[in-house]
Amino acid sequence: MKRVTVSILLAIISVLLLCSCSDPTPISAELPEGIITTKNVQYNGWRSIIAGEQYVFSADGLGIQGTGKINTVTNRVTEVCLKPNCDHRPVHDPKIEPDYCRMSSYCDLYFVSGQEIFYSYHVFDTDYDKVDHDESNNTDVIHIFASYNFTTGESRDILKIKTTDFEQMYKFIHHDGYIYYNRNVAKVERPESKEDYSLSLCRMKIGEYREEVLFAFESGVDFPDPLAVRGNKVYFTSITGGKILEIDVESKKSRYLLDGSNGVLGFFDSNGVFYIDNHIYFTAISPNYIGTDFERSHLELYRVNCTTGETEKLTEDLVRWIFVADKKIYYEMAPEVSSSEEAFGSVRTVKEMDHDGKNVRSFEMSLSSPDLLVDDVVGAGDCLYFRMKYRIGYSNESAVDGFKIVFNLKDGTVTEIGKEES
Repeated sequence: MKRVTVSILLAIISVLLLCSCSDPTPISAELPEGIITTKNVQYNGWRSIIAGEQYVFSADGLGIQGTGKINTVTNRVTEVCLKPNCDHRPVHDPKIEPDYCRMSSYCDLYFVSGQEIFYSYHVFDTDYDKVDHDESNNTDVIHIFASYNFTTGESRDILKIKTTDFEQMYKFIHHDGYIYYNRNVAKVERPESKEDYSLSLCRMKIGEYREEVLFAFESGVDFPDPLAVRGNKVYFTSITGGKILEIDVESKKSRYLLDGSNGVLGFFDSNGVFYIDNHIYFTAISPNYIGTDFERSHLELYRVNCTTGETEKLTEDLVRWIFVADKKIYYEMAPEVSSSEEAFGSVRTVKEMDHDGKNVRSFEMSLSSPDLLVDDVVGAGDCLYFRMKYRIGYSNESAVDGFKIVFNLKDGTVTEIGKEES
């Protein structure tokens, strides 16, 4: 009897230790009805926070120096980097500083696949300290596209691009086990000038990372960013032109799904563009606010049918941001504008609706300050996760970094993460 009692005590202690040192069991693949998932959504955009199955990842604003992850069950924040005593600093010379942190707060995050997060970071050329620098010229920067296993801590550099006057690190998307991206590919054996390169769509299979060049764009194309893949067709967005381009990889035939001919051009930028079920969802600047301080914060919400090319306005509401999930669309209503300022308040209206604009529900999100702006948003589980900024003046253009908040759609609670004590 004594031996049994001891065994039971040891078992209880083991369970307690396990619970105190690790995150809860990963979320089941069989998710409850109505929960926010993005398994079928493809998107692009400069996103500061991204979601995996159990975690939301951010490179800043979590109260830690480097990249961290928020557990979607507990809201607990843990560092992604597993390196002991790491200070998460960026690096100037990888040869001199071999132990630098690849997952510092300077990373750009792209997407999660399995237990790996895909991102880019930068280093400076090894001769950085030996040359004169112009602050407006960043040709000394080498951008590296990489992956990091947040379970094992293993990392891999996949692609390196040195910034020049015509080359940069573009956006990356993933679909069906492949990563798609644009880059300038040399047309000659020894390239010496911009004319020796052609902007091309490339892809790599996750896990193998052998580059395959699918095709080169025609000259004069406005540097499109890949958005989504559907069969043989790939969709691209142009931030500067506000257009959406479709190209058939096999036939090389192309057409614009959005080119302004119907009076609508996309405003993509940090709001991003989303693809699901043969439709592309995007925002456009409202004609009533073009040229004003509020044109980037009072947007119209549209979708375009990838088969017919028909563009459809989904709501008469003006929106500040959008997020498209597998089942629903989420957005924040833009506030009323007087002659001199926006009618901000601490309580914001968040709406949820079907992909066709029907079955609208409203939520009230209470913030700790009327001067908080949403800079980025991602959804997971029952919650929306936001990167917040403090507004300066009346425009989104003037803001300083803040922290993350979690808005629970089920109970309406707001949780602040990484906020500095005043």
